[in-house]
Amino acid sequence: MAGAARSARWRRTAARGVAALVLAGGTVPMLSGTAWACSCARSSSEEEQYRARAREAEVIYTAMVTDERRPANPGGQTPVRYTMVVEESLKGGASGSREVTTSDSGASCGLDLTPDKRALVVEWDGGRTVNLCDGTTQERVDQRAAIVRDELRRQAASPSGSPRPSLAPTTPPGGPSLPHTGGGAVAGGALLTAVLAGAAAAYRWNRRLT
Repeated sequence: MAGAARSARWRRTAARGVAALVLAGGTVPMLSGTAWACSCARSSSEEEQYRARAREAEVIYTAMVTDERRPANPGGQTPVRYTMVVEESLKGGASGSREVTTSDSGASCGLDLTPDKRALVVEWDGGRTVNLCDGTTQERVDQRAAIVRDELRRQAASPSGSPRPSLAPTTPPGGPSLPHTGGGAVAGGALLTAVLAGAAAAYRWNRRLT
């Protein structure tokens, strides 16, 4: 009877261990998948965001998107390239035909622009790169450009005024505001390690009983 009871306890312990492993197997991909998603931090109104961009970005202008070139093998390291003709330089002296690049993946904050449509383009570091988080847009171009103009006039009229809080993208400067990518993987790895350790302890306990 004692042997049967020990065997039953072992089966219950093993079943719990297998269930935990299944849970961990589903949790790790979920956490790591979330960690790699594009996320743009937004803590203020749209107007204040564009005022901050006017103060901090290197180059801002309105333009007509005239051409789009996508990589032959999507998902690689080759960016999407957009050619545009500058209409009005708001900051930084952009003029003529200008090419900008963006990631070909939305998960990496790649920006999808439509040819033959106007855009407000915001380049944080002057490197001619754009993304989902930097303020580049083809929606309400005139309205948002007006906010930029007004803020630049304010800054010109009050050059010694107190600086306002920064809303610039964080990692890297001028790049997309991405979540930390290591947190999900670390948490998932810790969970899996704990489950395996528990299973090993249950196995040793059963060996001592038998």
